[in-house]
Amino acid sequence: LVGGVDCAATVAALLNTTAALQSTVAALQAALQDNANKTAALEAETLSLRNSLAGVQHNNNSTATTPATASSDTPDTAWQRWACQRFQLRLPLLHTVSTSLQWVLVASGNIMYGSMDTDAIAVWDTTRSPPPLLYTLTGHTNHVRSLVVSGDRLYSGSWDGTIRVWNISEGAPGNSSALLHTLSSHSIDAMTAAGEDRLFSYSDEGTMRVWNITESPPALMHTLSGLSSFVSSMVVAGDRLFSGLMDGGIRVWDIAQSPPAVVFTVSAHTDDVGALAATEDRLYSGSDDKAVRVWDITQSPPALLHTLADNTNTVKALGLADGRLYSGSNEGMVRVWDTTKTPPAPMHAVPASGNLVSLALVGDSMFTCATDNTMQVWGVC
Repeated sequence: LVGGVDCAATVAALLNTTAALQSTVAALQAALQDNANKTAALEAETLSLRNSLAGVQHNNNSTATTPATASSDTPDTAWQRWACQRFQLRLPLLHTVSTSLQWVLVASGNIMYGSMDTDAIAVWDTTRSPPPLLYTLTGHTNHVRSLVVSGDRLYSGSWDGTIRVWNISEGAPGNSSALLHTLSSHSIDAMTAAGEDRLFSYSDEGTMRVWNITESPPALMHTLSGLSSFVSSMVVAGDRLFSGLMDGGIRVWDIAQSPPAVVFTVSAHTDDVGALAATEDRLYSGSDDKAVRVWDITQSPPALLHTLADNTNTVKALGLADGRLYSGSNEGMVRVWDTTKTPPAPMHAVPASGNLVSLALVGDSMFTCATDNTMQVWGVC
């Protein structure tokens, strides 16, 4: 005993504590090694899968061939399916392609069209891996600000004051000779179509024009003037046309009337409404105020149902497919919501290569374009 303290007991306790600590350290080291082994195994599994699918040459000019691994999947779709199942990934990145900035993306079948900052329109084959640039459509002399597909026609609206009509039917020329008509119009900022009979174009002059696209060339039906506030986006749902305004409003048109008439203007956001997407009963609006809002368009005027405020920067693009809402923003993020839930539930958020300006969904893939002059292709599970 020293000063009433049992030194032997204290030393024994210290030795026991030291032994316990050593055992804990050994257990942690074993756990770290186990995790390292699992990581190595997953990496080997990934490499093995990719190597087994190496029958496809990944270059912009190659054609995807069927791998010898049984299904008709390309390597990318097989990789996508495996990644979705093995890692529960929901947006596996398949490709990053260097390209001129694509301001607008729109798809028709397996073909993707994008408006380039060179005033041309890029045409991509989405069935190949990675998607090669097939050709470009030239002729506009200023930025192409809107692309609309209706039937077997592509309509391109430009700041050069024209709308060009392109033949995109099967067997059409794969070059600028696909041009059918050039319509003298107004400086185009936004366009949309109602089925295959009418095209709507908007100019910052404060005019909207309505075109009969069942005629060849399309015939001007109406010019509606004196519209206040710049229009950044347009979408049609049923007999309503919705236009997103720079002042944060959404203008609602009754297009069953001739000429179309404004029936409501909704104070929707506090900044530019640059993206709209719609189903038969819901409207989704994305804004520079960083919010995505959900509207019940079966009511008059449209009723606000939900505000999705996960974004931390301006929302520039929206897309809908299979019960999912996709948004692209200037924070360089793609966010996904489950629209079958009430309110829509956030599912995933993945970083893109740069500030997003456009997105489009084709089959089981999503294409995004960013200000760093890249187009990325994502698998959609």
